[in-house]
Formats: sequence, C-alpha cells, structure tokens
Amino acid sequence: MGKKKVFCVSGGGASAGAYLIWFKALPEDIDLELLEVPGRGLRKSEPSCNSMEEIVEDFYEIIRRKVRDDSIQYYLVGYCFGVSVIYELYKKIKNSGFIMPKRLFFAGGDPIDKPRTYLFADPNREEMLNDMVTRYFPESIFRDRNQTQKIASRFINLLFKKYQKYERLIPVTIEEMFPNSSEHELNYLEKSKAVDFANETLRLLDSDLRIECAARNHSSQFDRVSVDMTIFAGKDDELVPVKEAARWSEFADGACDLELIEGGHVFIFEEPGYRQCVESLVRAVRRYEIKA
Repeated sequence: MGKKKVFCVSGGGASAGAYLIWFKALPEDIDLELLEVPGRGLRKSEPSCNSMEEIVEDFYEIIRRKVRDDSIQYYLVGYCFGVSVIYELYKKIKNSGFIMPKRLFFAGGDPIDKPRTYLFADPNREEMLNDMVTRYFPESIFRDRNQTQKIASRFINLLFKKYQKYERLIPVTIEEMFPNSSEHELNYLEKSKAVDFANETLRLLDSDLRIECAARNHSSQFDRVSVDMTIFAGKDDELVPVKEAARWSEFADGACDLELIEGGHVFIFEEPGYRQCVESLVRAVRRYEIKA
C-alpha cells in the first residue's frame, strides 16, 4: 500500500499544533501533516495572511510538494474555521486538476453557503465562547474549575463590552480581570501570562473570523462536494449545533457520513471526542485500502 497522509487545519485563532494529541491515537502508517496558517505556531515569524485566497494558495502548494503522485492517498481535516479553509482548498484542488483527496473530514463547522454575522458584534453569542475560553486559563494555575468558568465568562464579557464601545477588539488587562490582585502575589505572573495568552488567541481568532466572514459573504458560488465526506458534530456544541453541521449532506455528491461526537465545541481536541474522531478517520482510511 502507498503512503497515507492526513492534512489538518485547526480552528480560528489556534495553531495546528492542537492536533498533536492525535499522534497518540493514529496508527504508524498514517502520517499527520499540520497545515499551519502563516503568522502563528511554527510559522509565527512569517507574514500573516490577509485573505482566504492567500491561506488556500499557501496550503495548496504544501500539498503539491508532499503528494508527489497518486500512490499517496491523502485526506483533509478541518475544524471550525478550518472547515471553511478545507472546503475552499478542496475547490482549489478540484479546479487545478491536481490529485483529489480521498475524503474530507469537517469538524465543528457548517457549510459556508449562508452569510454570517461577525461573532464579536453579536452579544447573543457571548456565552457560546465559554467552553473554548475556559481552556486558556489552565488548571495548573486556576485549580477551582468552577471559578475558572466564571473567570472565562468575565474575560468574554469584557471583550464584548469593549467591542460594542470601540467596534474593534481591545485587549483585556489583568487589572480588569483581577482587580484585587497584586503583582507581589505568588502566582500573579502566571495569571498575567494566561490573560496575555487569551488576548493573543482572541486577536488571531478576530483575524480568522474576518477572513471567514469575507469568504462567506462575498462568495459568488457554492460548489457541491464530489469526494466523500465525514461530518463530525459535537453533541453539546452550542457554536455549531448538530443540525447546522449536518447540512453538509445537502451539498454532497459522494458519500456523506454524520458522526455525533461526545463533547462541546472543542470535542476534536478533548477526551473522549478526539479518539472518536481518529477512530472514525482510521476506519475510513481502511475502507479505501480495501477498495484499492
């Protein structure tokens, strides 16, 4: 059998390094390839992309270099913002006449056929970010997880309030987050770093969301998907409910499997959700081996 490669794009504001947890569950004969958006993670020193077209062109060239001939089966995985990127990347590959991926895996993302309101401009979506932002305040510093959820909610609330006032994302300060803290406290520096990390991640998310909104709101056409698809939907995902993720089946010309995964919006990187996703992916890869 030829080599098998899985190219992964992470969610808005995140590094593709989030997929490293998959290494623990993937068999050795499947290579995990991280498609890192320029300007973050391992490519932090590179100029950032300002449009979906720039991201797609960058990733397309990476795939062309790594998939040298049709003896290499490859698959595309996208999570959240990465779903939109993978869809646009699929169109680029199809229109170019290059070797097609065997299957697309869309996780925590809906079709881009509908315009989307910018996230931070919609106060009604404030609570939907709780699950994600709580991860930015680690248990090693914030041991009371119930209190951590309140901290995350405070951070989000301050961010939305500032956006309503200034119409752009303004960083939250540690003084706003912990008004009674002192820089002489033992874990003050760790708290400050956590707030800085949350601000930087949300800054990148802001950039990605603007790119995605532009792609959604100005797309001239929505192409159907001719290759097979698997849709991963978190059972408790409030940002992208199951019924929205499932709409991908309306645009499928090939097989389209819906997999309901345990967890909220970040199910693809948490136990037990990520293992369910990897197991589903491996089953799909094995089916193509048999067909070959």
